Amino acid sequence: MNIKIKEFIRKIPLVFPLLKIIQDRRYLYHYIQGFITHKKIRNFFSELESKLFYKNKEINNSANTNKLDIHNIKEDGFIENPIKIDELQIKEMFDFLKIKPMHDPESEKGDYFYLDNMPEDTKRGFYRCEDVVCAPNVLTIANDPAILSIASEYFNATPSIDYIGSWWSFPSNNLALTQSYHRDIDTLNSLKFFIYLTDVEQTSGPFIYIKGSHDSSYKTKKDKMHGDEEIHALYGKDDIKDITGKKGHNFIADTYGFHKGLAPTENNRLVLQIIYTLKRTPFGPKKPFIDFNNAENLSKFLLSPYTNRHIIRF
Repeated sequence: MNIKIKEFIRKIPLVFPLLKIIQDRRYLYHYIQGFITHKKIRNFFSELESKLFYKNKEINNSANTNKLDIHNIKEDGFIENPIKIDELQIKEMFDFLKIKPMHDPESEKGDYFYLDNMPEDTKRGFYRCEDVVCAPNVLTIANDPAILSIASEYFNATPSIDYIGSWWSFPSNNLALTQSYHRDIDTLNSLKFFIYLTDVEQTSGPFIYIKGSHDSSYKTKKDKMHGDEEIHALYGKDDIKDITGKKGHNFIADTYGFHKGLAPTENNRLVLQIIYTLKRTPFGPKKPFIDFNNAENLSKFLLSPYTNRHIIRF
C-alpha cells in the first residue's frame, strides 16, 4: 500500500485497525493488548496469560540457566552478552546477508534494493525474514539453550520464536520511527535478543536502554514517541545505557522498557533481532516458511517443534 494512502487511512478512527484485522487476525490480539498500558494491569494480564495458556512444557532450565542473568534482566530489564558469538559466525551471517535484497518500510516506493545500489537518503534496509532465517548460524543462535532458558524463566512459560529479522540503519538527516524513545507494546510477554553484525560505536547509532524502566508505571501509550528531555528528566545518567560493542556483541531486553536506536551519523549498522513471545505478534510471516528437513541442517541444537512452530514446518 502506498505510504501516503496508508497515512491517510490511519487518520480515520478504527478503519485502519479494522482493515489490518481483516487482513491478518493476529492484529486482533495485538490491538487489544495495546490498550493495556498501565504497568500493574499489564503485569496482571501477562501473568494470567502465562499461567492459563502457556505452562512450561519442554525446556529443562536447570542445566542452562545463569541465575545472575535471570536476576539482572528482572532487575534492569536487559543483560549483555548472555552467549558468546564468535567472529566466524558473524562473518558467515554478514556475508550471506550482504547480497540479499532489502527494503525500507518508510519509503514511499517500497521497492527492494541491494546494499551496493541503495536509493539516496535511505534510512533503513530490512532483509526478508525468509532470507535471514536461512543465514548460517541464525537458527543455532535462536535455539541456544541459554537464551531459551532465560526467556522461559522470565515468562515462567515455554517461549516461542515469534520473529527473526535483520536490518541496516544508515546515516540520514531524518529520524526513523524507532529512533526516539518508546516502549514496545506488541504482546504481553516479550523479550528481544539483539546481535550486532557490525562494530557499533556512537557514530554507528547504538541501542539505548533506560535501565529499570521496564518496571516503570510512567504513562504512555502504544506507538507513542517520547523526547530525550522528557525521559532523561525521569532517570539519572547511570540509568541511561548506551550499548556499544564490537561485532558479535549481543544483549536481550524487555523492550517494554524505554529504549531507542540512535540514528547513525557516520557508520552503517547491521543488527540481527530474534523476538521471543508467548502470543504471536503480526510482524513475521503468517505461516511457517521453512521445512524441517532444511532447518535441522541450519542448527546445531535440537529444534523444538513448539518453540519453532511459527517459523518451521514440522
